[in-house]
Amino acid sequence: MEKKITELCKCEQHVSLKDKTWIHRGGMVDYWLQPATIDELISVGLYLNNHQEEFLVIGHTSNIYFKNSCNLKYIVDTRKLSAYIQIDEETLCCECGAPMAKISRWCVDKGISGYEGMVNLPGTVGGGFLVIQDVMAAE
Repeated sequence: MEKKITELCKCEQHVSLKDKTWIHRGGMVDYWLQPATIDELISVGLYLNNHQEEFLVIGHTSNIYFKNSCNLKYIVDTRKLSAYIQIDEETLCCECGAPMAKISRWCVDKGISGYEGMVNLPGTVGGGFLVIQDVMAAE
């Protein structure tokens, strides 16, 4: 028997986006899903895709503005996916919810140049990737 979406990871129902977002704006979301592991994230993604549900994947929401009229069914919050592992002296592997400032600080502390300007940036690695992708597409 298939599990319900509420059994796949931590889930809050009928959540005000004002209580969850960086700038405290937004309407309501029916299901605020918080996977804590990559396996949970995969399970949630597969469930939502298999049921052809629309959903939004977010991080710290520092780069998202939700209108107060915005009402969504599913939001997948990746903030708990914040692990990072040092592979070697110059290589770091991290999950999408890893804080950009923490990862940038690691690079600066290791003497890896190019990350100095990001040590105070809010947001996550996943959000940073999307912002960079949007900038590159606009060029």
